[in-house]
Amino acid sequence: MAKRQIPEINAGSMADIAFLLLIFFLVTTTMDVDQGISAVLPQKIENQSPIVIKKRNILVVKANKFDMLMVNGEETPLEGLYQKTREFYVHAENEELPSLITITPGLAKEKVLTFKSWHEQRPEIQAYKDSLEEWTERYRAVEIFGAYQELPKNAIISFQNDNATSYEVYVAVRNELERAINDMRNELTLRAWNIKFQDLDPDKLEEKEKIKIVRRVIPQRVAERAPTKNAEE
Repeated sequence: MAKRQIPEINAGSMADIAFLLLIFFLVTTTMDVDQGISAVLPQKIENQSPIVIKKRNILVVKANKFDMLMVNGEETPLEGLYQKTREFYVHAENEELPSLITITPGLAKEKVLTFKSWHEQRPEIQAYKDSLEEWTERYRAVEIFGAYQELPKNAIISFQNDNATSYEVYVAVRNELERAINDMRNELTLRAWNIKFQDLDPDKLEEKEKIKIVRRVIPQRVAERAPTKNAEE
């Protein structure tokens, strides 16, 4: 008796089906992308003369590999960074903090007239033009807010983390620094215009000018340094 032959399965189109399924999954699959904090790091400048900055003009903030926060060498809880940042900007005379510059209407007006005269006489000198713009902003600021105290130009908050610092702590420190600065700006704008600083629209000319003036009074002075490599501090 002849053996019954088992019919073969036609697999000729299986490759085409597999290819179509592959295309389908590639098109429909979504991939999560990690998002970090947008930050612009300072560029290296060749042959630059060393800049001497007084110790009192730097607030050194470090997050080490153990996720401990150090402010000027002292261990500080995260919630304490907010107040230390505000004190760096606004404080009574203190030898351990920057020597603030008092901007009065009389001083601002005098400087505007001086740099305006110099700029008119030597318009090719960019430094005169820049100084005139800066003091014009200060004059507008004292007209709106009254006399105020301003950080010296070389006063900065230096933030540095370790390569082993957790991302959560890094983000938390950045958030506290920005929150302190934004809150001070909000206090100015709420008092003057009854609006929060972040609600000002930079696309509107009038509000764009307000943003420039507020940034002049409360500048963003946070400089982020390259991470350290498993430092103990």
